[in-house]
Amino acid sequence: MTSLSIGLLAGARFATGFFVLLATNPTLSLLGGFPTSSITTYPYRLFGSRDAVVAGLLWTANTPEHLQRALLAGTVIDSIDMLSTIAAFLSGDLDVTGLAWAAGGIILFLAIQLWALNDLRSQKGAKNH
Repeated sequence: MTSLSIGLLAGARFATGFFVLLATNPTLSLLGGFPTSSITTYPYRLFGSRDAVVAGLLWTANTPEHLQRALLAGTVIDSIDMLSTIAAFLSGDLDVTGLAWAAGGIILFLAIQLWALNDLRSQKGAKNH
């Protein structure tokens, strides 16, 4: 996992967080499948701020340990988000389009983070031998 891929992951998380936080309704309308109202805008903004913070943690990680913590934080958040997305779909609160957008993004972030965590473990193992 290169610093470029960590930068791309951080950039994607920041862009997601920024647009959902500051342009909530237009962003969700563009994606489609997400219910929006004055009641639902607030939780989406919480999601946006959280993603921006994870991006900041990734960008500012200056040691392998800091990077590991940032990646683990993102992995835990995304795992919980996946369970919440499935629950929302099964309860009828999220349609197929919303499920596809949300699950697709979550799976992408999870895959990159797990790949990076595996690389960090491999690097630690190589240093210990």
